[in-house]
Amino acid sequence: MNFEHLLQINDPENPLVAPLTRLELWQGMLHRVENPIPFLPGLEGCTILERSGNELLRELDFGPAVIQDRVTLTELHSVSFTIVPSEAHAGGRLTITIEDPVPSALLLLFAYEKKLLSKQSSST
Repeated sequence: MNFEHLLQINDPENPLVAPLTRLELWQGMLHRVENPIPFLPGLEGCTILERSGNELLRELDFGPAVIQDRVTLTELHSVSFTIVPSEAHAGGRLTITIEDPVPSALLLLFAYEKKLLSKQSSST
């Protein structure tokens, strides 16, 4: 199952909202990587297991379920969260990309790829 949605960050036609720079938006995205608890309902804890270059391996504790994901950073452009498949989760990916269709109009594109758990039946 795949789907996408856009979130408008800056609105050049609304002078009441101070626009974010690409760097400020990127720093917010990095905050989501380092401390995802405010962004993921039900998340009780996050432990970073590995760091190397532009990748992290995290363990996300949702109480009854513990999920690992691999985070890939493309500086000032995108963050990908790839769930490591397990018995609890078939895996999937969320990629958040900074889009700038016109100067000063930043958007975030959320692209989801979700795998479905398949139930294996045994033959008798």
